[in-house]
Amino acid sequence: MTGVHTSMEDARCWFPLRRLRAAAAAGRIGALAERFSRRADQSQSARTLDIDCPEILRRCREDGADAAILLATSRLPSSLSLAARHLESHGISDGAHGCA
Repeated sequence: MTGVHTSMEDARCWFPLRRLRAAAAAGRIGALAERFSRRADQSQSARTLDIDCPEILRRCREDGADAAILLATSRLPSSLSLAARHLESHGISDGAHGCA
């Protein structure tokens, strides 16, 4: 649709949790982690590298995750790429998705 954009209110379009749960229930994917992480400091690469990336990796390991879905609700920020690289370098597969 022309002139219609995604919004924080319509999380289904950028965080498809209902679809992921259905895919897990149908056996198309493995189990989902019980918790999800949200990071708001998207423009501070030093904080991303020193604090956020290790924290996201720690949570993935604690939850036994072997893959992560990384989402950006506006443009695909560099911090998302930094987090993806950090996870991949520690053996966690990922998919990074942007939504504008």
